[in-house]
Amino acid sequence: MGIDSVVTCTAEFIAFMIVGPLIRCLGHMGVMYMGLVGYGIRFCVYAVINDPWLVLPADILQGVTFSCIWVSLTAYTAVSVPSASLATVQGILHGVYFGLGNGTGHLIGGLLIGAFGAKVTFFGFSGASFLVLILFIVAQQCSTKPTFKSYGYTDLDRQVD
Repeated sequence: MGIDSVVTCTAEFIAFMIVGPLIRCLGHMGVMYMGLVGYGIRFCVYAVINDPWLVLPADILQGVTFSCIWVSLTAYTAVSVPSASLATVQGILHGVYFGLGNGTGHLIGGLLIGAFGAKVTFFGFSGASFLVLILFIVAQQCSTKPTFKSYGYTDLDRQVD
């Protein structure tokens, strides 16, 4: 467990350092798509491995996917939400991602593993990740794009006046 934490945190640290250029290259949605593919692959790897040491490469992917998705989500809200609502929206995002998402994921995952076993559950989560990716792409194609704001320190100072 200790080695796995070091591997995951190291991957997260490196990914947090390079996600900015990734967003500039692929865009916020491209990084989100990449992260959802990463989650699908990681769950699939968990379903097929038999040697516990093989979880380490999958958890490198966990560090990268978490970092990329989290930065992409927060950066996207920062440029698409009016500054007066930014703290509220990011608070909701944090609550849904870490509270509701993690809480229900752990609860449902535990119940499914108890009922169907780990292999079936991880294959199911893999399929669900790819389904969410498809639904996310469709939603992005069907929705209107937000007007991006560019708030620098001088812009924020002018808005207060």
